Amino acid sequence: MGVSTSYNASKVLLNVNVPDIEEFRTRMLDMGSSQSLSSTSSQPALSDDKEVGIVKMLSELQTTKEVRGLWFYGKINAILNATSWAYMGCFKRSCRARAIKCDNEFECTKCRVRSSEENWLYKLKLNVVHGCRNAELLFWDQAWKQFLGKPTSDFREHLDDVKLRPHSAPPLFYDLVGREYLFKIERDIASLDGSDAAFCISMTTDNKEKIEQIKSSWKDEAEPETPTSPEHDRGQTPISSSKRKTEDIDGSKEISYDKTLGSTNKNKKLKEVKKEKL
Repeated sequence: MGVSTSYNASKVLLNVNVPDIEEFRTRMLDMGSSQSLSSTSSQPALSDDKEVGIVKMLSELQTTKEVRGLWFYGKINAILNATSWAYMGCFKRSCRARAIKCDNEFECTKCRVRSSEENWLYKLKLNVVHGCRNAELLFWDQAWKQFLGKPTSDFREHLDDVKLRPHSAPPLFYDLVGREYLFKIERDIASLDGSDAAFCISMTTDNKEKIEQIKSSWKDEAEPETPTSPEHDRGQTPISSSKRKTEDIDGSKEISYDKTLGSTNKNKKLKEVKKEKL
């Protein structure tokens, strides 16, 4: 025996904008177009690699006063903000601070601007290495599409995971680890949030031919000296040595590094004192 249900319709709406339907449609499209980064062919940052110009080593950036617009090589070895890649931010475009819910509105923790609308901001912070040097890189919303091959809107499906599981991150983030790139510096963000050896990136290219050409040209040059201080033995560098806590642009607590060296001399003095006691 079959059971059927019928309704009498009094009105038919065509192409009506129903929020629930639009949300369902968006989710279905995202599921169909979702691909791993390794299976997609990301477009190079530039169509003409001649525009890349001179590429610096990480060791050279330490002694360069103006880094804006410079290109450098690095291999990604870590995702530094897997727990905070998306957050509720200020409604003002010029402000990147976090916003907290206050009554039925969101209030910026920095400029105190209020808005009833949600404004998700996206940032990706990576650590790159070359030889015994390393640096932190920051990618804001506008750089995601060129670097990851997808706009931030494609990551909205992961926002529910962020709310339920704060430590979650899209799998393709981890596909970046071990990959080599040439990065173009938009600005040094040390002057903005007090951290050192952190660069805001505007463009990238993973052109293997260009990268190998640059690496080959460096073979005849002397490699950066291997650090001898205990901090460097733990993987830190003259660009980033002793740790200290600072506030990031969005107000979150991050671990950054001081450029001040001298720990080697300090340790020598401690050893001398111990010898005198003996």
